[in-house]
Amino acid sequence: MANPWITDLNHLLKAEHEAAPPKAMRLRGHLTTIVKAATALAARSEQQTALRCQAKNERSPCPGYLRVRLQDIPSEIHWRCRRCAAEGVILNWPNSPWDLSFNGEAYPKGENGPECTVLVDAAHFQELCKIDFMDPQSERAVFSARPVKGKVALSGSVEIFEDILGELAAEANFECQRARQKRLDRLLQSLNANPDLNSALTDNERAGASADTARSKSVNLLAFPDFLPDDVLSYLGSSLQNGDAEGVEGLNQRLAEIADDYWDDESILGSDGISARQLQTLLRANWESPRGAVRFCGTLPAQEVERCAILQNVRPFLMACQQADGVATTAAGNLNRNFVEQMILTLPASRQWRREHRQYRKVWNESDFLYLHLLRLLCGLAGLLQPVKKCFRLTQKGRRLLQPEQSSALYATLFIAHFQKLNLACLDRLPENDALQATIAYSLYALSRQDGKWHSSQQLAPRLLLPVARSHSFDDSEVKSGLREVESRILGPLVQFGLLDSRPVEYSQCSCGAFEVRKTPLFDRFIRFHLDEA
Repeated sequence: MANPWITDLNHLLKAEHEAAPPKAMRLRGHLTTIVKAATALAARSEQQTALRCQAKNERSPCPGYLRVRLQDIPSEIHWRCRRCAAEGVILNWPNSPWDLSFNGEAYPKGENGPECTVLVDAAHFQELCKIDFMDPQSERAVFSARPVKGKVALSGSVEIFEDILGELAAEANFECQRARQKRLDRLLQSLNANPDLNSALTDNERAGASADTARSKSVNLLAFPDFLPDDVLSYLGSSLQNGDAEGVEGLNQRLAEIADDYWDDESILGSDGISARQLQTLLRANWESPRGAVRFCGTLPAQEVERCAILQNVRPFLMACQQADGVATTAAGNLNRNFVEQMILTLPASRQWRREHRQYRKVWNESDFLYLHLLRLLCGLAGLLQPVKKCFRLTQKGRRLLQPEQSSALYATLFIAHFQKLNLACLDRLPENDALQATIAYSLYALSRQDGKWHSSQQLAPRLLLPVARSHSFDDSEVKSGLREVESRILGPLVQFGLLDSRPVEYSQCSCGAFEVRKTPLFDRFIRFHLDEA
C-alpha cells in the first residue's frame, strides 16, 4: 500500500452515535479490534495477532495476519500486514473504550486460576471478536490470541473460559438474526466439545468443592472470647496457624470449654457496659425471633421506611420482575441484558451507570451493573426472588411483601438478609473477615449507644468491632483495610437503610474519601436490644 492509514481514535468516539454507512462501520470495527489486540498483547515490540487483514487483492481478501506494535510517546499503535504491505497508525489510544491495557483494576490473564489453551477455527474466532465482552479479562484472553497452523490459540485461566462460555451462550440466546445465532451455537458447541477445556473445567469444579468443604470446617468464631488472657489467646492463635494434631474439631471443643468458663463472668467489659454473659446472648441472638436479644420493629409507618434508598431501589426492581411475569436468565444464571438495560434507565441508584451507558457501552451485563447484581442477590437471600425454569420469578413471600401496607415488613426482611445471609465481603475488594460478620450484632449495639452527633468513620471504626474482628490497626491516619471494612460493610449499608446520615469530611487529615455519620431517629425505633430478657 502506497500510503498508510492514519486514524485518530478521538474521531471515532465523536462519531460513535452518528449514522454511518455499513462499510464505514465495518472499517471502524476493524480499527478498534486492532487497538484491543495491541493493548491486550502489550505489544511494545512488534507481535503477530490472530486478526485477518481486511485489504483485498484482485477482489479477494488478503489471507495475511496483522502485526502490531505499541508506542507510548507519542501514543501510537502501528499495524501492518506482511502479505499485502497494508499498514497504518492509530493515534490517541490510551484510556479509550478499546484500551485493554492492564491498569490494576482486574487480575491479568492467568493469575486467577490454572491456565489452559484451546484451539478454535479462524472463522469461529472472528465471530468471537464481535461479541461485546464487558469483562476486561475475557477480552484480553480473546484479543491476545495467536494463530497456530491455520487455527487460533486462546489462552487463559479456567475462570476466564467460564466467563467466555457464559457470554457466548447469552449472546446466542438473545441474537435476533437466525444465521448468526447458528454460527454462535456452532462456536459454543466447539468450545464445549474441547477435551482440554472440559478437563480443566472439571478439575476446577472439584477444587472449588474441596475448598468449600474445607471452609465449612472452620473454627466457630462465636466460641472464641476476645477478652481471654494474652497467654490463652497466644495458644489459640498458634494452634490456628500451625494446625495442631488435635484438628479443627478438637480445637473447637477446647474453645467451647474455655468459653464456658468466661461466659459466666458477670464483670463489666470496659466502657460499653456489657457483661460476658450479655455479650454471649447478643452474639447468639436469633434475629427473626420476636423474643430475641436483638429485635426489629416491623410495624413502622410506611412513609418513614419508603424514604430509605434500599426500598426506593428494591421496589422498582421487584415490580419490574412481577410485571414481566419472570425475567429470563442467562446461561451463567444472571439477569438478561435487556432487563439490565431497563434497570439502568429506571433505578434511582443507577445515575452514574446511566451516564456511562449513554457515552460508551452498547451492551450491559449484570456484572457490569454491580448495584443491580447485589440487589438481585439480596432479594434471593431474603426469599423474595427465586430462579424457576431459567427465569427469575417472585416468590409468594415476595408478592405479599410487595404490597404497600407491607413496607415495614419488607424493610425488616431485607435488613436481616443483608447482615446475616449476604457475604459482606462482596461489597468491596478486601479479604473476607468472618469475625466481623459473625459479630455484627455487637457493631449494631455499639452504634445504638452513640449519641446523635456527627462522628467520623475513623473515630467510630475501633468502637464498632470486638478485638477478634479487628484484622488491622486503626492507630495511624493512613487508609487501613480495617477502616475500609467498617465503612463498606457496616456504615455504608446502614446509610442505604436510612439508619445513618452521612456527609463527607472536608479538609480531612484522616483519609481520602472519609465521611461522618450520625444516627437517624429511625435507628432506635427500628432496632432494640434486650440482653437481660432473652
